Amino acid sequence: MKINDRSLQTLRIGEVSPEGVKLLDVRDGIATLEVDGRAINMRIGQSTMTQTVLTADAQGHFVTTARINGMWPAYEAALKSAGASHEAYTYAGTQHGFHNNSTPRYNEAAAKLSWERTVAHFKKHLA
Repeated sequence: MKINDRSLQTLRIGEVSPEGVKLLDVRDGIATLEVDGRAINMRIGQSTMTQTVLTADAQGHFVTTARINGMWPAYEAALKSAGASHEAYTYAGTQHGFHNNSTPRYNEAAAKLSWERTVAHFKKHLA
């Protein structure tokens, strides 16, 4: 989140920013924050009078032969509308569960690449 036009900062649930903003919960794209002793709910891109802006860096990994990808276009549109940075990757020739090496759907190359991308994303945004 960005508070009072300062640099972006990452909070875990229960943590308090140097400005005194506490992250209480994150659920269904809404963060519940405690600001000046009161709880407020914010969506990505929303701001308050105190200039607390909720931001997100999202990353999606998609297969080419599954129905689960159907919600991505609307989600991506919401991210773009909010100005949130995001990345999306599609792995050609894969099926749902391509990362599970105990099934015939396992795709070693795609699994390795998606895992490398995921770990890099975590290191960048959660470290």
